[in-house]
Amino acid sequence: MSDIDDTIGAKAVQLRKRAGLKQEDVARLAKISRPFLSLLEQGKRGWSADLLVTVGDALGVGAAGLLPDPPQVPREDRAAG
Repeated sequence: MSDIDDTIGAKAVQLRKRAGLKQEDVARLAKISRPFLSLLEQGKRGWSADLLVTVGDALGVGAAGLLPDPPQVPREDRAAG
């Protein structure tokens, strides 16, 4: 799949482990199969909007919690004008 699928999958794994949940737990809460969740976490399947919502809710972070953090852009020193 794409880099974004890999990134979201890795974040899902991180959040799941941080919450102390097994794949079976998240899959049951998201109403998807454990093998399908595994493929999502590995970046081997694409993340639809519906999956972002259901898996994000199962992890307690919502869809936005699965999205990559925006890049940090350094701010110009405004005083140095």
